Amino acid sequence: MWQVALLTVLVGGIGGWVYYSVFPHHYFGGYPLIPAFFLVFGVFMINMVESCRYRMPGRMLQIYLLMRVMRMLASIIVMLVYCVAVREEAKEFLLTFIANYLIYLTYDSWFFFTFEANRKLKKKKRKEKIEGILLEILEKSADETACLCEWAGKCGGCLYQTLPYEKQLAIKETQIKKMLDNGGTDYTFEGIVSSPVVSGYRNKVELTFGDSYMGGPLALGMHQRGSFYDIAGIETCQIMTPDMRMAAIAVLDHFLKLNIPFYHRMRHEGVLRHLLLRSSAATGELLVAVVASSQADASTMQLAELTEKLKALPLEGSLAGVLHIINDSLADVVQSDHTEVLYGKDWITEKLLGLSFCVTLFSFFQTNSRGAELLYQTVRDYIGETNQKVIFDLYSGTGTIAQILAPVAKHVTGVEIVEEAVEAARVNAKLNGLDNCSFIAGDVLKVVDDLTEKPDLIVLDPPRDGIHPKALPKIAARTRAKKIVYISCKPTSLVRDLVELQKYGYKMIRARSVDMFPNTGQIETVCELVLVEDQQNNQQNDQ
Repeated sequence: MWQVALLTVLVGGIGGWVYYSVFPHHYFGGYPLIPAFFLVFGVFMINMVESCRYRMPGRMLQIYLLMRVMRMLASIIVMLVYCVAVREEAKEFLLTFIANYLIYLTYDSWFFFTFEANRKLKKKKRKEKIEGILLEILEKSADETACLCEWAGKCGGCLYQTLPYEKQLAIKETQIKKMLDNGGTDYTFEGIVSSPVVSGYRNKVELTFGDSYMGGPLALGMHQRGSFYDIAGIETCQIMTPDMRMAAIAVLDHFLKLNIPFYHRMRHEGVLRHLLLRSSAATGELLVAVVASSQADASTMQLAELTEKLKALPLEGSLAGVLHIINDSLADVVQSDHTEVLYGKDWITEKLLGLSFCVTLFSFFQTNSRGAELLYQTVRDYIGETNQKVIFDLYSGTGTIAQILAPVAKHVTGVEIVEEAVEAARVNAKLNGLDNCSFIAGDVLKVVDDLTEKPDLIVLDPPRDGIHPKALPKIAARTRAKKIVYISCKPTSLVRDLVELQKYGYKMIRARSVDMFPNTGQIETVCELVLVEDQQNNQQNDQ
């Protein structure tokens, strides 16, 4: 932007000099610095407003309008002072004022439409793409349906909500197929499996306390799209279960009446930070956890009274537990410095494919329980025969996949970096009577070096960003497993890792997507990869 400012100063200076040379001083009275001042002042104000806009997105309309008014008033004051200083007569005073102000307005309009308005259309500019901002919808798509949530469009949770579900699946299938083609050739794409439930499917929700607009009343919900501050309400949220929504509204109403402030993460002041909700599709159990700073205790927040209100709610399921979590971290993360169980227990039971799983608040577990059964069934199909085979389940979470495979395998080893998830996996294995699976707490990057068994199969279910670049060579080159089944919730990370795995002799032979996140743009994909060198050796032996 400094180039524009420099250009403006040069143009303003030259223009002012021409202006002063053409028109006599006694008639219009223009010094070269006056137009230049207006130009530079305009650039400064626009830069300041734009800087604030990107620092505080969604809250800048009032400030932006105020700055434009201040800029105009400042220019008027400067011109009035100038005209009085040169002691023009009334007629010449008026003409001088009009002439200078017309110059300012001309510049202001030119700069706005040339630079500022154009920048508003660009939210993010990267090397490979430019992300724009929707200004106006001229005509709605014929496929668009009525929106059930009042926050749709503002909240980034359900961007596909106004599309029929069949259309959502078609869009996702086209997109994932196009991306997978970049990660492999000569493979079979088996399409996309629809979710058994389209609304109210999430079994875990992390909500944030804040306000819907600057200075507004306490709000509870998800962050509005493109904003780190503004909150989108949950009264009509379509991805939460009815019990979750009912509990969240009760919690918000309780703290609104007490006037308990939310935690300001910039000033590090306030109390309420997050509300965690976790439910079971199989048992109907619901966990409710209030995450707050230590700047107010349980009695000040009247958490005992809140617990009684939650117990009295007419839930479809049952209230399994109410927790008070203290979090004094300066970072905006959900973590527990101390957890107090106010009522019930701190875990729920979920069931998948005939197995039971103990799930805590912070355990990784697929957020769509009914969809997870279809996902893990796909994994089981892709793995195939597991009798007397050794399996590594890397990034195992609470050991869901490991325990689904364990009954028909020789041994399954799970590796997970979250210690709480590993403890839950061990409890779950004992709960399901499985003694041929073990779980290791540690980073895959380091643990792979210490594993002495040679796996026949590897299951990879990494975080969204994929496998660590240094861990992938170790997994592929050192283990040399005959088959890898890769599960991914981020296609771009999946394709990147597929390209790397090809360098170590692995080839994708088939892939299938499972829609775990209806009404959103997210998708889970399962890929089966085989070690090509091993196939070639088998063919040579057969010959």
